[in-house]
Amino acid sequence: MGGMASLFAGLLAGVLADRLRRRPLMVVADVLSALLILAVPTVWALGSLVMFHLYLVEFLVGGLTTVSYVAGQSYLPVVVGRGYLVEANGKLRANEALAQVAGPSFAGGLAQFVAAPLVLVLDSLSFLASAILVGSIRTVEPGRRRQPDDESTGAFGRAARETAEGLRWILGSPLLRAVLATSVSLSLFSGVFAALFVLFAGRGLGLSPAAIGAVLAFQGIGSILGALLSGRISHRLETGPSLVLSAAGMGLGWLVLPLAGIFGSPPAPTLVFGLFLSGFCYVVYVVQAVSLRQRLTPDEILGRVNAGAVALIFAATPVGSLLGGFLAESLGARAALALGAMVGASGFLWTLFSPVRRLRTPPIRSRSSVKER
Repeated sequence: MGGMASLFAGLLAGVLADRLRRRPLMVVADVLSALLILAVPTVWALGSLVMFHLYLVEFLVGGLTTVSYVAGQSYLPVVVGRGYLVEANGKLRANEALAQVAGPSFAGGLAQFVAAPLVLVLDSLSFLASAILVGSIRTVEPGRRRQPDDESTGAFGRAARETAEGLRWILGSPLLRAVLATSVSLSLFSGVFAALFVLFAGRGLGLSPAAIGAVLAFQGIGSILGALLSGRISHRLETGPSLVLSAAGMGLGWLVLPLAGIFGSPPAPTLVFGLFLSGFCYVVYVVQAVSLRQRLTPDEILGRVNAGAVALIFAATPVGSLLGGFLAESLGARAALALGAMVGASGFLWTLFSPVRRLRTPPIRSRSSVKER
């Protein structure tokens, strides 16, 4: 449900991020998320909690999280300056990777001592803390230059026109178009991986739940290390080669996974290598891709460009999950994982056979007169 909300809210988030101040937008989204999550233990305490409440809260919080995410990506260049985006995005990704590794373990351990709905109280407090911290930022956003609204089209028509402008900007740039195509290909396999890996490792390789969790932890460790080193890699290799090599390395890590346990070999070392490599390269790639998009896009359209990219990338993940499930029923988990890995691994070709591979330090476009179409 949260993923569906992300798709619906993604494009609207871009319009909001380009029309409104981005920092207050992030604060409001976090506060509303906190209140929605807090409503779950409140309704539970009253004895009225049903599954509908959980689905509704997940859907709404997923949409608000997307709004905050798009606004944050669009606000970051204002806070740190466009010359320091790789370092800033790397630090943000390191924090996210650390939270993804430690968060589920902490929540699971806490749920053993208190009722699960009460754990959501802490989750709600984390959103409030985020709102307070974001609200404490004092960087002033520049004013926005927008064309006057065309009242003849109505609010929906204006939003659709502005959204289309963001998508046209991406598709009209050979650099951003190639990077987006690679990102969508990688996201497609991420959906296949999410749907099949536990099934493959558990039933196919006979690993226990604890062993599966242990090998998956190496993906998180690789992500943290990749985030910390992404700035150095970009400085050493420059932007284009970093994008191509990290996407190729991610594909290589995925291609290794279906080979685990072949010919009676122990599966764990192969899985650890593939997961660590893919996790490391994934974060390096994302840091470079997001930073490039932020550097090449004028501020007045950056929200819609970020939103268009996020929506297309997010949309590929559930498609990959459905495709992975269908292939697993027809071919088995190992063959389906291998086929999906080959498709995902080929995604780096979009950047390899494009101007991206020759890109060094990209130009910075902070403002531009973007005409409404």
